[in-house]
Amino acid sequence: MKVHELPHVNGNFGDALNGWLWHDLLPGVFDDDDAVRFVGIGTILDRQLPRAPLTVVLGAGTGYAPPPEDLHTDPARWRIYGVRGPLTARILRLAPDSVLTDPAILLVDHPSFKQREASGTVFVPHWKSVQFGQWREACTLAGIEFVDPCGDAHAVIRKIAGARKVIAESMHAGIIADAFRVPWVPVVLSREVAPFKWVDWASTMQLPYEPLRLAASSPVELLRDQLLRRSAFGYIGDIDDNEPPSAQADGTRLRWTDAQLLRDHAAAIARVASPLHWRASVTAEALLKRVARASRHTHAKWSPALYRRYREQAAAQLARVAEQAGQLSTDAAHGEALERCRQALQRLANDHRDGLLQPPHLAAIA
Repeated sequence: MKVHELPHVNGNFGDALNGWLWHDLLPGVFDDDDAVRFVGIGTILDRQLPRAPLTVVLGAGTGYAPPPEDLHTDPARWRIYGVRGPLTARILRLAPDSVLTDPAILLVDHPSFKQREASGTVFVPHWKSVQFGQWREACTLAGIEFVDPCGDAHAVIRKIAGARKVIAESMHAGIIADAFRVPWVPVVLSREVAPFKWVDWASTMQLPYEPLRLAASSPVELLRDQLLRRSAFGYIGDIDDNEPPSAQADGTRLRWTDAQLLRDHAAAIARVASPLHWRASVTAEALLKRVARASRHTHAKWSPALYRRYREQAAAQLARVAEQAGQLSTDAAHGEALERCRQALQRLANDHRDGLLQPPHLAAIA
């Protein structure tokens, strides 16, 4: 059995978990045999999955692309031990008892993170926000520790698990903070954040997802957020069309109904499914990355006062967010979600031991 890992994610620590966590939790189970593909952490349960004779699912979610075509037409090719949340189950037409939570909660059982020392407040942005904004510099001004989501995954997890409070734009920063019982405050810096997948997970912890919408930390970030309105990488609808967030405010708190989530999800999927729209979005994103890289050396030099003002406003926002009370799931909700994942993991281990995880053609011969 081979663990499915996403390529081209720039080292994002949430995606990197698949590269080692499952091997540590299930030693001896994985041998890189493509005949059985294991799909674990992330929004990766969709039509972009490479086809395998047997696909094993434990905790993955959907949200970025259309669901797999043969999940119901060829069920013998699938073994589902559970999915991330109720929205994923709804989109995939699975029973409610298929819902687990995000399996990153299993990090609490990993021996590497048993010893922790509480420190201060840390901020973990979405991995793409690092490329376009000045949030690292803003954190320095605000006296908050910036944690790069593209850093070494073990180090990032230790920072989150050892914090006193986590400001999280990265979804796995919120998931891991909650897993280790660290209060956390959700924020949104751009439309790149996908509320569909956040609510999918948060509902399994009996939590709301009502993030604070923060203003841009650079002119390039502001430009990108406007372009994301129509991009295949934009997952939030008309949250602030009439009233953009103010850098002087504590942040606009966002909320979604189920109908809004499903509407925005359907619109995002339609953009991804359109080859023309996808190519245009990829091209625009590549151009913006060039502008962002150039701005650090040229635009900021030409307009230092402008960039300084953006940094200072971003720092002031973060300082105000850091003063807010963080949220946390109840111990009961946390314990139930953790136990669901532990039981699913044990069922998978038992089935592997008993030789039940074989592609249909091999199972028929046995």
